[in-house]
Amino acid sequence: MAPTEDAIDYRKLYLDEKRKARQRNRESIAKNNSPPSSPRDGRPTSKELPEWSGEFYTLKVPELNRLSDCVSSQNPGSIFYKESFLPFHFCNDLWQWLEKLPVAATTKNQKHGHWHNLHHSKRKVAVFDGSFPRPIQLITQALMEAGIFDESAPPNHILINHYTSSQGIMPHTDGPAYFSRTATLSLGDGQVLLHFEPRQKGAFSQRQLLLHGRGSLVVFEGDAYSQCMHSIRETNEEYETAEPTCCNVPAGTKAHRQERISLTVRHRFDLGLMNGD
Repeated sequence: MAPTEDAIDYRKLYLDEKRKARQRNRESIAKNNSPPSSPRDGRPTSKELPEWSGEFYTLKVPELNRLSDCVSSQNPGSIFYKESFLPFHFCNDLWQWLEKLPVAATTKNQKHGHWHNLHHSKRKVAVFDGSFPRPIQLITQALMEAGIFDESAPPNHILINHYTSSQGIMPHTDGPAYFSRTATLSLGDGQVLLHFEPRQKGAFSQRQLLLHGRGSLVVFEGDAYSQCMHSIRETNEEYETAEPTCCNVPAGTKAHRQERISLTVRHRFDLGLMNGD
C-alpha cells in the first residue's frame, strides 16, 4: 500500500527528539556553568523592588578610626561618629531609590523591602533582612570594608525609618536580639540630636550627638549599646539646640530639623523587625 500524506514519519520524529535532547543538554550545561544567583549578585531580591539606576556600582568609604572617630570614650564609652561617610551623590541616588519602594497593603505582617506606616508613631519604616538589592548591598559591603562589621557578625538586618521634620522615636534599646553594635546612616539636608540616657539612673552621664544628614554615620557599642537608651525628641520647632552634654559640637549649636531617612544596620541573631533610630 502506498503511503498516504498523513502517515506518521517515525524517522522524522526520532531525529526531532534527538535534536531537542541535544538542545536541552546544551541549556543544562550553560545553566550549571553560570554563576549562582545570590544577594551579592546585585540584582533586586524581589521583582516588586525598584531597579537601582544610580551611577554607583562600587562604594569607597573612609575607615572607622576607633581613636580619632570616638566622640565618647567613657560614661558611656564606645560612641563613634563620621560626619561624611557616604558620598553625597550616592546619598541623593539612594534617597530617590528608597522613595520608590512599594507600600505594603497591610501592616499586620512586615514585608521585605516595603514601606509600612506605623500608626502609633505616624512614621514609615521598611526592612531588609538576609538578602539585599544592589544599593543596600553596597552599604553593607562598605561598612565591612570600613572595619565596622566583620565576617563573624556581618550586617544582615537593615531597618529604614522615614521621619518628617517633627517626628522622633522614644527612648529604647536595640536589645539582645542583635549583636551589640549598631550603625546608623542619616540622609537628608537637616540635622537632628540623638540622645543617650542610662537605663539605670546615675549609672552613666546623659549624652547628645548631633547627626548631620547627607551620609553621616554613628556607631555605638559596648556600654552605649547595652547600658543606655537612645532617642530622638519629637518637636514642632524649626531647630533644636545642643546642650553641654553634646559630644561632637559646641553647646548652643542649632540642629535644623528637616525630613530625614535613617538606615539602621545591625547583625540580628534571628531576623525580624525591631526599633531603629
